[in-house]
Amino acid sequence: MPKILAIDDNQDNLISISALLGKLIPDCTVITSDSGAAGIRKAEAEQPDTILLDIKMPEMDGFEVCRRLKSNEKAKHIPVVMLTGIKTDVESRIKGLELGADSFLSKPIDEVELAVHVKVMLRIKTAEDLLRKKKDLLEDTVHERTKALRESEETYRQLFATVSDAIMIFDAETREFLDVNEAALKMYGYSKEEFLSLKHTDVTSEEESDKSIKQLLSGELTRIPLRYHKKKDGTVFPIEISSGKIKLRDKDLLCWIIRDITERKRAEEELKKAHENLEERTIELYNELQERKKAEERLNASEKKSLTWLEYSPVCTKIVDLDFNLQYMSAAGMNGLNIDDITEFYGKPYPLDFYPKPFKNLMRMNLKKVKETGAIIEQEGSVNDIDLTFRTFSTSFMNYKFTCNI
Repeated sequence: MPKILAIDDNQDNLISISALLGKLIPDCTVITSDSGAAGIRKAEAEQPDTILLDIKMPEMDGFEVCRRLKSNEKAKHIPVVMLTGIKTDVESRIKGLELGADSFLSKPIDEVELAVHVKVMLRIKTAEDLLRKKKDLLEDTVHERTKALRESEETYRQLFATVSDAIMIFDAETREFLDVNEAALKMYGYSKEEFLSLKHTDVTSEEESDKSIKQLLSGELTRIPLRYHKKKDGTVFPIEISSGKIKLRDKDLLCWIIRDITERKRAEEELKKAHENLEERTIELYNELQERKKAEERLNASEKKSLTWLEYSPVCTKIVDLDFNLQYMSAAGMNGLNIDDITEFYGKPYPLDFYPKPFKNLMRMNLKKVKETGAIIEQEGSVNDIDLTFRTFSTSFMNYKFTCNI
């Protein structure tokens, strides 16, 4: 609902105008004020859509009221229609327009003319309100975007300054550095001023080809897994590069994130060396196993021959362990002692229980001596066989699993 403020020191005029507006624009609200100062206060407080302002008023005339309204931030956007008593008063009209008045009406007021002027002012106010809202919205949007941009720029600056990897930005055409971060200064050993006086080619130990630069600019290449750069002191070190393209004022820039991979390369070399050593050791172990297998085959063959010889030898052969428990007796020994099943004596102390005590004592003593000295000892004596028949033997003791030949 439109709101109209009428300012006039004559109450009859205010009543007439209110009545006319109520008749011509039924949906409007009319606010009145009988002085210029009060009218300005109501304009600020009520924010009317149009002001009808009489020129001739005591204390503060319409021109001064108009000037103050148009210089007031809260009221300057409200259209002002000035009411003059002289239709042909050109000077008043010019003065009013210069002060910011939007239109003029002459008294006595014509109803049709009043309605037309007020409706035009209302449309102007509506349009200006819409423009002002759009302007405010645009300013808010610009403000928010500017704020977001500044926050983003600050975030970028903090990230650029504090990230542990070196970052360098250079002109893709001239190869001149435009910016580097603190990590780059520490990595390469230059001051900021020194670094920005260099070109990309000053820190590389191998020139980047035009082809690779074009690939980086096109996005075909975004990562270079291995390059060698050099520090201020001449030290050459391996790096890994992640690259991105930046467009700035029609210039193509390259942003490189540099990571020193010296420790990684050292670890890779050590791992490679360890793999080589492992391969060599594996081959050595394989050859050792093959030799051991051959030795075992030879040993098995020899053992097989030895067992065959023992089994069919006419000489009685006995084998005892280090505790002098019987482990083996040849067939000749079994026949000599008239034993049918020797296995029942395996694991039992030797000499056997049915041997005469003097012979057993001497044999135990000789077994201990052979174990301690490794000497070969001969012993002769008579023993009983399992049937207690006396038999005379000549025994040799040797430290080969304590084999006794009788």
